[in-house]
Amino acid sequence: MTQGYSARLSALHRADFGNPAEMRLRYGLVTLCALLLAVATRDAVLLIWLPVYLGSQMLYWQLAERFVGKPVTGRTFRLVLASGLVSGMVFVALPLYLLASGMITAQITGAFALIGNIMFTLSRDEPGLDAIRFDCIIFAFCVTVVLGLFLPTIQTVAQQVTAVVVGAGLTAYYVFASFSSYQRVRRKTDAAQQVVQDETARALGQFVGGVAHDFNNQLTAILGHLDLHEVLHDPQERREALQQSRAAADRAAQTVRQLLATCGRARLSPETLSVCDVLTASQNALQTYCPDGLRIEVACDDPTLLAHVDRAMLETSLSQLCLNAMDAQGKTGRIRVSAQRQEADPDHPPLSSPPPHVAIRVEDDGPGVSTDALPKLTEPFYTTKPVGKGTGLGLSAVAGFAEQSGGALTLAPSALGGLCATLILPAVTPDLDQLSGAL
Repeated sequence: MTQGYSARLSALHRADFGNPAEMRLRYGLVTLCALLLAVATRDAVLLIWLPVYLGSQMLYWQLAERFVGKPVTGRTFRLVLASGLVSGMVFVALPLYLLASGMITAQITGAFALIGNIMFTLSRDEPGLDAIRFDCIIFAFCVTVVLGLFLPTIQTVAQQVTAVVVGAGLTAYYVFASFSSYQRVRRKTDAAQQVVQDETARALGQFVGGVAHDFNNQLTAILGHLDLHEVLHDPQERREALQQSRAAADRAAQTVRQLLATCGRARLSPETLSVCDVLTASQNALQTYCPDGLRIEVACDDPTLLAHVDRAMLETSLSQLCLNAMDAQGKTGRIRVSAQRQEADPDHPPLSSPPPHVAIRVEDDGPGVSTDALPKLTEPFYTTKPVGKGTGLGLSAVAGFAEQSGGALTLAPSALGGLCATLILPAVTPDLDQLSGAL
């Protein structure tokens, strides 16, 4: 029950205080209109009502804010609920008072205030059942008071009955609309949760199936060559069988390292290093693997561009990104590798490390990736390569390394026509010692 009350309190808090901008606008308009009306009508009741209403709202907000997200007892929840109901009654008391005043300006203002309250209650994104219940209670109370105010002024019984029927009908419709809105939001939320669960199940199935398939292949190679070693008699053939078995074991170890990086659990030894030096060294190493018609271009000449990351994992990640670009392009084209300092990016979710960051971009002019496949590229064991040409762990391992280092890996279409992979890592503001060490 404690967990249930906590969830109900959270829903109540979201319904009334979930949008800070709307709260400021609401209280600002209420205060402005009350003060203007007090000046126009010279009615001291307005000046008394305003602090009472704002005080009741402040009490309601403070109680909800204090306990939201925490274990809540039934007594505490009922206290918060009662404070919200009292605050709502205090608000509608003024419009009802204005309707009863007999002054046309006050009556128009009171009618608009009631309409505004109805608009507010029906337009909330996530109205919980408790908020809807006391909204319906307040609405029925307002209808009852309005009928009590104006029924004595109606001359005939038929007109009085008509007014009562209209009031009851409006109340029934408001209740229906409120609960229909709640059901619509619940269906939308349930559907979204189901989609998340389906995606999670799909990703888990892909992950488990990929691990099982990859290790099965590697274990088959290891055991098969060990069996050959037992039955072969030629010393050279026996050595080759052991070498093949060792190679398969190395591939299995590499898979384990990639899985650890994918999960963000690789053992990292971060150090402050020159990004340009790492890019240049990677260019020299990777160019030897490139066909004659494919070239790697590095654009980085800023010696002050320093990052605090694990050197081995950074070099491995750069190699993986470049090798992916090579596979996408074939035997011709170019791969452009660049790096620059990047301040806070409003289009990117907040990272675990504060800005500035180093953005290392690897772009190719290959055929690119389809829009549907682009967000899946960093999923473990997802690959666009033919069967047997890739494990699907490369980009997921790079993304895991980036996140574990406090950064991120983003993938987007490249201006060159292919894919642009951006490795975002925490930057280091260089001092003289760091700069001399990096150089």
